[in-house]
Amino acid sequence: MTKRMWEFTRAMFCAAAAVLLVGVLGGVARADETVNIGGSNAVLLRPKAPHGSVILMPGGNGAIAAGPNGQINALINNKLVRSRYSYLARGYAVLVVDAGTDLTSAVNYMAAIKRPVTVVATSRGTVRAAEGIARGARPDKLVLTSGLLTNESGSNQNVAAILGSAAALPPTVVIHHRRDACRVTQPAGVDSFARWPRSRQRQMGRRRHQHRRPVPGGRPSRLQRRRFSVVSLATGGGRRSSHK
Repeated sequence: MTKRMWEFTRAMFCAAAAVLLVGVLGGVARADETVNIGGSNAVLLRPKAPHGSVILMPGGNGAIAAGPNGQINALINNKLVRSRYSYLARGYAVLVVDAGTDLTSAVNYMAAIKRPVTVVATSRGTVRAAEGIARGARPDKLVLTSGLLTNESGSNQNVAAILGSAAALPPTVVIHHRRDACRVTQPAGVDSFARWPRSRQRQMGRRRHQHRRPVPGGRPSRLQRRRFSVVSLATGGGRRSSHK
C-alpha cells in the first residue's frame, strides 16, 4: 500500500468513527465536567433530560486522577471508565468517582439530578461500594461486576464481610464471568453470595448470559461474546425504592 493510499484509508476510517460517534451520542448533550464532591474530584456527564443516574466505581486503586473539564487521566482502560459514554447515550446522568469520593455525598449529589440512582462497581470498586453503603449511602440500586463478594471470592475483604447482613443491600444485580481467573474475584464467590441473603431476600434469577461488549468510550470496537453468571436479588428487609 502506497503512502497516499494509506493516508486515504486512515482518513476514511476516522470519518467512519466520527459518524459512529454522532450516532451513539446524537441528541445527547455531552458536557464532561469536573465536580467536587466532599473535597474529592469526580467527573460528571449529564444529558439534557436524564431518566436516571449512574455512579461508576472503577476497580484497582480507584484513583481516576480527574483533571479540569472532565478529563480522566488514570484507569482509562478500566471497563467502567471506558464505557461511561454508553450510559450517557442511553439517557443516564453519569458520575465517575474517585476512590476518595464519599459515596453518601455522591448518591445525594446524583439524586438531586435524577433518581433512581444506581451504583455500578467493578472488582475492588465493589469493596468501596460496600464500605460506602456500610457508612450510610443509600443508592436505589446496586450492580456488582467481577466483585469481591464473599470469602469464596478469594479475599477476606469482601462485600458480605463488610456489610454483615444482606438487609443492607438495595436491589442488587451481580454480573460475573464464569472463567474469571483473578485470585480475589473467583467465580465461586457468586454461589455463596447468592445463598447469603436467602433468609432476607428472594433470588430472582440466574442464567447464562450472552453479552456483547458495548462500544467503549463511544469508539468503534470489535464485538466480543462472553459468558457471565447473572444473579438478581430483590431486597426483603432493606430499603425499597418506588423508582423503576
